[in-house]
Amino acid sequence: MFKMLGALAVITASANAAEPPAGPIQLIAEPAAEGLRIRVVGASEAPYSAVFSLEVTSGGNHSIHRGSANLQGGEAVTLSTVTLGNAQPGGWRAALRVEPQGSQAYEQVRTSF
Repeated sequence: MFKMLGALAVITASANAAEPPAGPIQLIAEPAAEGLRIRVVGASEAPYSAVFSLEVTSGGNHSIHRGSANLQGGEAVTLSTVTLGNAQPGGWRAALRVEPQGSQAYEQVRTSF
């Protein structure tokens, strides 16, 4: 689902739902041998700069990861990784907020709901 909240574009999806890309920095949730892996991945055809925050909740635990990205054109990089070893079905949420330099902020949300 996509909606506008003022100057923020918000995209919400379950972990398995396909959605149109919001921007060069994406939130990916995928099964891993040790549980659930949540990654922030950046890829851009042209140089791109932004700050981001990743907020993850699972089973009463809550963490926030902040960073900045200076992407070079044509290269994909993992900017942050969180592994949930005890992720319960229906019990985790990940929200990525990206504030690009010179353009509109956007947010992506993945949940197990």
